[in-house]
Amino acid sequence: MDDDILISGIQMLSHLLYKHYGQKTVILIDEYDVPLDKAFQNGYYKEMVSLIRGIFGMALKTNDSLQFAVLTGCLRISKESIFTGLNNFEVLSILNTQYDEAFGFTDGEVKQILEDYDLSDHYPDVKEWYDGYHFRNTDIYCPWDVIRYCKICVLTLSLCRRISGQTQVETPWFADL
Repeated sequence: MDDDILISGIQMLSHLLYKHYGQKTVILIDEYDVPLDKAFQNGYYKEMVSLIRGIFGMALKTNDSLQFAVLTGCLRISKESIFTGLNNFEVLSILNTQYDEAFGFTDGEVKQILEDYDLSDHYPDVKEWYDGYHFRNTDIYCPWDVIRYCKICVLTLSLCRRISGQTQVETPWFADL
């Protein structure tokens, strides 16, 4: 693939969405740092830095169709990083206590999810298995794990009820995960 097409792809998609819907876009990039880590491990780090710097420059700096962007990652951000040249850039880490609850599901949210799907009695197991993150003042659950757990439980219960001749349980919104 031509590098120019690759570098301008997110910006072009953002522009087309803005043109179609008439609203500036929000770009979400999860685990931006994974390609950099893989490149470092496999000997093509400089090339990956150049590519990502180009993509981010086009998508996040010179993009008139962009409302804002959110990037997540684990690698520490340095001044000599791929973000050099981006304006209005703010790093929010797990050390920012005002965002403690933004990194996953809180204990109260997990209890509510379990209650919504009639799985409240599963709370001790979910807490033991998925309450693995502590951000300063808050314990956080991995959203993917909690939703996946609920999906498996609800679908298993639904199947058991169908087999036993009970009425069918409505498939929850997360059945497509």
